[in-house]
Amino acid sequence: MPEFTNQEILAELEATNGEALFEYFDIDQTNPYSPKFTPKPGVIIKPDPGQPVQLGLGLDIANFFTHSNRQRAYRRKIKNNPALKPIVSAGDSWFSHPLLRDVINHLGDNHGYAILSLDAAGAELSEVVQSGKWATALRAENSRTLLVSGGGNDLMGDHFGDYLNTGLPAGTPPGDYLNSAFDDALNRVLKHYNTIILQVENDFPGVKVFVHSYDFAIPRPKGPWLGVAMIKAGITEKSDQRAIIKEVVTRFTKRLEQLAAANAGRVFYIGRKTNVPDGSWDDEIHPTSEGFAIVAANFAVELHVEGVTP
Repeated sequence: MPEFTNQEILAELEATNGEALFEYFDIDQTNPYSPKFTPKPGVIIKPDPGQPVQLGLGLDIANFFTHSNRQRAYRRKIKNNPALKPIVSAGDSWFSHPLLRDVINHLGDNHGYAILSLDAAGAELSEVVQSGKWATALRAENSRTLLVSGGGNDLMGDHFGDYLNTGLPAGTPPGDYLNSAFDDALNRVLKHYNTIILQVENDFPGVKVFVHSYDFAIPRPKGPWLGVAMIKAGITEKSDQRAIIKEVVTRFTKRLEQLAAANAGRVFYIGRKTNVPDGSWDDEIHPTSEGFAIVAANFAVELHVEGVTP
């Protein structure tokens, strides 16, 4: 009967590049933002001496392992290449997806950047602001670049259904499907971005902040964030569903472009020079690994334009 302490299972995960997850744990992907891992029958995970928390029993192993593994990889990269310019990232599952190669993976592996990832799948932007970890990291690493991925969970996450008007006929202009609660949510997201930017301006002058507005996600009939919420609201035509998401992303894009313009030289919006194609979505809100590579390439282009090179 396999028996591990927390640290022993983490060592096993690292040694097998994560494959031990599938050998020793059942995976509940009900929420792909943050899949849950439960020890398979016969597998025992014991707390480390003096530590009451058991991995897999209420703790998200995927995020824990991703953070631990990435930070070790970052330290090795910086140690082996002292000339690399450290970058700090703070965001959600587009920056830290437990089961896919995400934007940060591709920026590091395909484009050569050294990124200290403080991202967490499922994070809303308020959590990024409140944690303050990114500020600590900017100071500790003497980094001049902050990448932020936030707002997706706020606007297209668990509360998406609250932002939809109901009872409207098919073919209604997409903006009319969105109610005032959506406007409030978008305003809150921008307030959080402004909080980050103000802190950077005050505490880290000269640091460049890069933001993005995701891409045109594709609702699915049983999709837990978009599709189910739309069907419940009586929005069943695929063309209407996609038009609504395009409206959401377009409004978000406009606000971030305005934010960047108001903070020229300090805040930079990552445009969608190449969109994620329809066939490159893993679920209704996450690209596949190949899709994430496209998003990462858009980031890399803008980073180079602004003089941020590895």
